[in-house]
Amino acid sequence: MEYLIRRPAELAQNTSPKLPVIIHCVEEVERTTHQRYDIIVDLDATSPLREVQDIVNVVSMLEEKLVANVITGMPARRSPYFNLVEVNEKGAVQVSKPLPAAVTRRQDSPKCYDMNASIYAWTRDGLLKNRAVFNNDTLLYVMPEERSIDIDSELEFDFVEYIMTKRNHIKTLSGDN
Repeated sequence: MEYLIRRPAELAQNTSPKLPVIIHCVEEVERTTHQRYDIIVDLDATSPLREVQDIVNVVSMLEEKLVANVITGMPARRSPYFNLVEVNEKGAVQVSKPLPAAVTRRQDSPKCYDMNASIYAWTRDGLLKNRAVFNNDTLLYVMPEERSIDIDSELEFDFVEYIMTKRNHIKTLSGDN
């Protein structure tokens, strides 16, 4: 079944935050269908390289670990403990997240991840009670970089187009189409 849910004006702006839009949609669909949905999954249109198995794995993690939500990300290429910097109020550069003992190699810094905005999954109660992306029990499903490009620029669009063309070419050559 498909339902068209019209957002109120305040949730239909370019600056509208994601979470209130999702919550509004869930509440409206439940009101319309007279059904309660136990799991809510948001698949960002700007992250088209995810695979069905990624979605299945995220939902399985949510159900098996009994947490409020699961988000997706990839290993970060930059570390806030080593090579991600900020410019302070005096104009000097400093590491974004200094540790008590200086980190001299990125490989020695704590593991960090970039959210890839691909898949967000919540239990209904976790979403409606907490109304947050980050909760005390939020878990991370790690995806590889080649499925984690989030299209926020023309260059990223070009990368995704290239990857999808390459994938389709490989499928054609192997007869998997």
